[in-house]
Amino acid sequence: MPPPKKLKSDTTHLSKHTEPASNPAHHSAGAAHSKNTSACALCSTSRGDAQFLETFAALRENEKHFRLLIAEDSVSNRELLRLFLEHEPYEIVMAETGREALALFSPGAFDVILMDMEMPELDGCAATEAIRRLEAASGTRRTPILMLSAHAFADYEQKGLAAGCDGFMTKPIRKSRLIEVLRRAVGA
Repeated sequence: MPPPKKLKSDTTHLSKHTEPASNPAHHSAGAAHSKNTSACALCSTSRGDAQFLETFAALRENEKHFRLLIAEDSVSNRELLRLFLEHEPYEIVMAETGREALALFSPGAFDVILMDMEMPELDGCAATEAIRRLEAASGTRRTPILMLSAHAFADYEQKGLAAGCDGFMTKPIRKSRLIEVLRRAVGA
């Protein structure tokens, strides 16, 4: 194994890792690495690995992120959707009810919305209709809304589309299908 490359003696290596190795606080804080060493004493990350991670972090920062509103009353479904999308380019905002989704919505604020059909306080169809009225009143672009339902019957899909949804997905949702549908919705 060749000896590690040394940097100039006056160089301090700053780490901006995106994937924590052993100490998440060290990596997220951009801690300074020691001078003239081939690895970080705190995490054993080599300079070459750290440079790769810095480049990777810079590329991720330049990647386009889309704002996604998820309206879903089930805690387990919200968590599953979050896990499915954690490595995708979405900034996720969660709502537990249709009323909360409507309160969080403002025209142009989101690139796409996942709307559960059956929620307390205000169901997904009523929330979608209210969002469409807000968009029409403000003259802003139509935000893609994808309706989620545990019901696979055609009349549920027709009800969602009549309310103003742009697509309909039945639960349980497959990760690959969700990612594909969201990418099409945002034009990615």
